[in-house]
Amino acid sequence: MKIYVVSDSHFGSDNGRIPSSEREKLFVEFLEKARGDADRLILLGDIFDFWFEYKHVIPSHFFRILKALDNFAAHIETHFVAGNHDLWVDGFIESLNIAVHRDCLELVMDGRRLFFAHGDKLRNTDLGGKTVRFLLSNKISIALFWLIHPDLAYEIARFASNASRRRSSSISIPSNPMPSAAAAIFDEGFDLVSLGHTHIPYLDYVKNGIFLSTGDWYHNFNYSVITEDGVELNWYLTGEKKKLKWPT
Repeated sequence: MKIYVVSDSHFGSDNGRIPSSEREKLFVEFLEKARGDADRLILLGDIFDFWFEYKHVIPSHFFRILKALDNFAAHIETHFVAGNHDLWVDGFIESLNIAVHRDCLELVMDGRRLFFAHGDKLRNTDLGGKTVRFLLSNKISIALFWLIHPDLAYEIARFASNASRRRSSSISIPSNPMPSAAAAIFDEGFDLVSLGHTHIPYLDYVKNGIFLSTGDWYHNFNYSVITEDGVELNWYLTGEKKKLKWPT
């Protein structure tokens, strides 16, 4: 069994290491390679810089990624854990045979319990961040947004996303990105806690398990592979990797 994990690609934003279109090409290439090796794929949040579903409109600038994911999910079990930038999932992602999880995903592999979440809910968030999440998950906000022309809606969304990113970048993030709340998850008997959100690639032993911060497909181009032997954190462009075996 091999579980592949990717997070924080923020497709649609050109503020990454390279433009979004180039990152998309690399991601499609990655999916084609993973299709011959992976048994499961977990998209651990913020795959899109902003995701909102209209009933009769598919955003054209995400077409390449959606097509690639549709082809991939037709052969490989695929899960989508919503992040704080792609909360507004409402049926279309599921139509691609992708299982959607709005909070977290728990799996068992070879007797080990694995916990996956985007991670923003497990961190101390400032009032601005909490307000944004409330607005994005509020049914009234969603209904009002549906009334706006899609082109205007996505311009508004891009502006809000960039503002959120500037606020986040001004907050000092420690080199160890594990939130204190993750310790309680290990105490529940999980062998792995895997989170995204911080964009920091990190892999280390914690208590009797392993903590994985999945990095991003925005600056670092990370992906992770979880097997019965252990957990591997990879840098797609450089070939660099770090691997830990399961604690005995």
